[in-house]
Parts: sequence; structure tokens; C-alpha cells
Amino acid sequence: MTAERRQKDIANAAKAAGDDVLRREAQYNIERYQAAYDRITDKAMLTPDKSRMRVSGFKDVKPHEALQRAADYGILQVDENQPAFRSLTDVGARQWYLEHDRRIPDLIDRSKPLEEQARQACEMRNICRTLAREFMKDQESRKTLDERYPNKSFEELIQDKMLRKGLSRQQAIRDILETSTKTNKDVNRKLGLEGN
Repeated sequence: MTAERRQKDIANAAKAAGDDVLRREAQYNIERYQAAYDRITDKAMLTPDKSRMRVSGFKDVKPHEALQRAADYGILQVDENQPAFRSLTDVGARQWYLEHDRRIPDLIDRSKPLEEQARQACEMRNICRTLAREFMKDQESRKTLDERYPNKSFEELIQDKMLRKGLSRQQAIRDILETSTKTNKDVNRKLGLEGN
């Protein structure tokens, strides 16, 4: 059983249990596995065989569904004029990302427990990052970004912060909230957007 199939089983179970947070987290992991598989088969010039990754009852999330999740959170306005997928320059996609990432703190439901607020921040950030990459015209650059700066699940992000910064789990959760709009300065600088 592949790691992707495991995540699909988790997504199915979470959907049946009504746990949208866990389902979305599994979905992001699935998308990462699929992107990695596609990169490997492209480089090796192989024909992809995804038959072993199928799980009964699982439906992959498509880019338009990411748009819907963004609208559900309020990251995007219903009447907002969105760019077409694969239509923006790298700079344009990054500007879109920065603009929408800044909205996250105002969209978090502060009535929820701290961990749930941090989960929301993580998911909204991943949605913004995924959509910005979908808008990129240069999908080769997008593949590089996916490899170097992949979306992390909530638990992966906590573990990363605990290891890299020496934080406790609770401190890592707080840090996720506090840094929800802190963007990668190297990427901004490379695109001439440092200071935005």
C-alpha cells in the first residue's frame, strides 16, 4: 500500500466522520505525493500508472475545488476577478499570493481553540500557495517551488517548528498563528518583491 493510498483512506474516513480539517490535511498530502510521482515519471520518461494508487470512494481535489475552499474561507470574494489558471508571470503569481496571504489573520475564527485557529491559518496558507502556483504560466518554475517549498500539513509544520526552532508543541502552534503571513524573503527578493 502506497503512502498516497494511506492518505486517501484517511481522507475517506475523515469525510465519513465529518472531520473536514483532517480530510483537508490528508488531501494536501495526497496532492504532494501525486506531484512527486508526476515529476519522477516525467524525468524518467515513463507513462504514469496510477492504478495502484486508487482507493474506492476517493475523489481527487481539482484546482477549481481549491478556489471553492478559498471562497468558503473568505480568502477570495465571490465577485473578485480571478486570473485564469496558468496565466500569470512568476512575479504576478507571487503578488497575488502576497495580497491574499495578508488576509489570513483577519479570517481566522478567534472563537475557536488556539490549535484550531492555527489549523485554519495553515490550511488557508496552503490554499493561497496552491492557487498562486496554479496561476503561474511557467509550470516548470512551479515544479521547482513545489519541490523546494512544498505545502506542509499541520502536523508536519508543527514538527518542523519544534525541531528547527526548539519549540514545544504549544509554542509551535502559537508560532504558526504568529507567522501566518510571514513569507519567504528569498523568493520575494528573487522576484524583486522584497518589502512587499
